[in-house]
Amino acid sequence: MSQFFINPLLFTAGLIAIAAPIIIHLLNRRRFKKVDWAAMDFLLEAQRLNKRRVKLEELILLILRCLALILIGLFLARPSLNVDLKGVLKAEQTERVIVLDDSLSMGSGGKEDVPIERLSNVLEKGINAILNNNDQDLITIVRTTDPNRFNPNAVALNEDSISNLLNGFKEIKASDQRGDLISALNHVNDSFDSKEVNFNKVVYLMTDLRLTDWESINSTDRGRGVPDLIKEISEKSAGFYIVDLGPGNESNLSIESVKPLDKAIVNAVPSDFEVNVRNYSNSTVSDIEVNFSAKGSLPLKKIITNIDPGALASVQFTYTFNEDLDDISYVPIEISLSDTLSEDVDSLSSDNKYFFPASVTKGIRTLIVDGDPSGVSG
Repeated sequence: MSQFFINPLLFTAGLIAIAAPIIIHLLNRRRFKKVDWAAMDFLLEAQRLNKRRVKLEELILLILRCLALILIGLFLARPSLNVDLKGVLKAEQTERVIVLDDSLSMGSGGKEDVPIERLSNVLEKGINAILNNNDQDLITIVRTTDPNRFNPNAVALNEDSISNLLNGFKEIKASDQRGDLISALNHVNDSFDSKEVNFNKVVYLMTDLRLTDWESINSTDRGRGVPDLIKEISEKSAGFYIVDLGPGNESNLSIESVKPLDKAIVNAVPSDFEVNVRNYSNSTVSDIEVNFSAKGSLPLKKIITNIDPGALASVQFTYTFNEDLDDISYVPIEISLSDTLSEDVDSLSSDNKYFFPASVTKGIRTLIVDGDPSGVSG
C-alpha cells in the first residue's frame, strides 16, 4: 500500500472510520420502542406505502456518509501517482530462472551417462514445453562457474531468442573451473529485492547434487549454506524445483590438496610434501598409484593401499631440488593419479591432476657453533 499512498496509515484509519455511520444507522433502527394504540392501523398503512422510498433514502444517505469518510482518508493519505503501470501490466508474466551447474563434476559418468549432456536435453525439452503453454514467459540463466552474472537476463521468448537459447544449450560443456553454487543462489536471492521486478519467478536448480556443494558454507554469508538459501528463495518465489542430473552410482577419486611440510623449501635440501586424495564413491578403493613430478622430471610413485568411501587418504613424497637460481624460483610440481584407473573406480579423470608452484629458495650458508669444549684444541 505504501507504493500508492504517501501516508498509508491515514488511509487505513479512514477505512476503519467507515464503520461509524454503519453503527449509527443500526443503532437508530433500534432507538424507538413500539407501542400499539388505536390509530396505529392508519399509520401502518401509510408506512407500507412509503417504506420502500424511505429505505432507499436511508441507504443512499449511508453510502454518502461512507464515501465522505473514504474521501477524507484519501485526502489525508495523499495518493501517489508514481505507480509503475508497465510493471502492473506485466504481473501475469512468469520469469523462469535457471541455475545451471556447469562445474567439472557435471562431466563425470560413463560414455552414455554424462550429466552435462542430459542437462542440454532437459533444457531443450523444457523450453519447448514452456513455449507451448505460455509465450509470454521470460528466461534468465545463471551458471555456477559465473555466479554473479545473469546471461541471458529476463529475455522474452520469441523465435530469435528461442533459437539462440537452443543453440547455446547444445554448446554447454563442463567447465574446468570450480562451481560456486552458494554465490549463484545468493545472486538469485538478491534479485527478488529489486524494485523493478513485478512478475512471478520460478527457479529451477539443475545439478548433479554433489555432496560438497550441500555441505559447504560460505563464511562471508553469515553461515548460510545451500539448504538455507533454497528455503529462503522458495518463500519468495512462485516455485523452486531441483532437477537431479547426477549418475546413479558415481565413482570418483580426486586430488584434493598438496602442501609442503617444511617451513621453507631450500635448494639442494630434501623437502617433504603431503598429497591428499579423496574417495567420492560409495565403495572402498584399493591400490591407488600417485605420481609426483617436478619440472618434468621422472615421476616418483607411491601406492595408497585403501581409501574408504568419502574418506581422505594422505601420502608423502620427499624431493630434492637442484636448481640454478640466484634468489627464489617457482618450480612447477605435477601430482597425478594413475592413467589406468577404470571408470568403475574413477568416472571423472579431469580432476586426477594437480599442479603446485613450489617456491624454492637458495638458502644461506650458516656456521653453527655449539660451544662444546671438546672442540677446543689444546
